[in-house]
Amino acid sequence: MWLAEYAPELIAAERRRYPKIDWIAERIGTTSRVETVPIPLDCVDGGARHTRWAPACVV
Repeated sequence: MWLAEYAPELIAAERRRYPKIDWIAERIGTTSRVETVPIPLDCVDGGARHTRWAPACVV
């Protein structure tokens, strides 16, 4: 992902902010699974995940 190369400090901050999925699953105490959810190219929520298609939104 280009964002990790362009702004590694942003990725590091996000990793510190959110717990790992395994940690969450252990505390839930039930069977859990992780699913990838596709994000459409025209997504307008402003989330960092869709910026791979719109670098100008970050730069």
